[in-house]
Amino acid sequence: MAAAFSAVTSYALTRTDINNAAQAQAWLAGSLNGSDWQDLTSITAVVVAGVVLAGGATAVAGPIAFVAFVAAPIARQLARSSTALLASALVGAILVTTADLLGRVAFEPSELPVGVLTGVLGAPYLLWLLTRLGSISRR
Repeated sequence: MAAAFSAVTSYALTRTDINNAAQAQAWLAGSLNGSDWQDLTSITAVVVAGVVLAGGATAVAGPIAFVAFVAAPIARQLARSSTALLASALVGAILVTTADLLGRVAFEPSELPVGVLTGVLGAPYLLWLLTRLGSISRR
């Protein structure tokens, strides 16, 4: 996929005028040249919206332990990719939903909070993952 999109980008760069191609190439390489305070204002608005969304979700559900720590490694293994943002989000949603369902059904008539279940299952997985990564890096 990366090669295909790179080819499309390269083709587009060859079809535009030299000034636009130069600007696009600088952007593709990543550059802060020409950035000003208005750019900071724009990105601040996006960051604030993200913080408000995360804060709102946490305010409603509370902090759910270990989901962020285990979703990305699981998603990387499933997607067989080092960057799997969408897969991580889907794995996180599936983990929380499954843990909530299991907490409601498996412990009837009472209900186990989802954060307890994700902590009980996530902590050992995270420790296993850290020891596995440590043994791989020592090789």
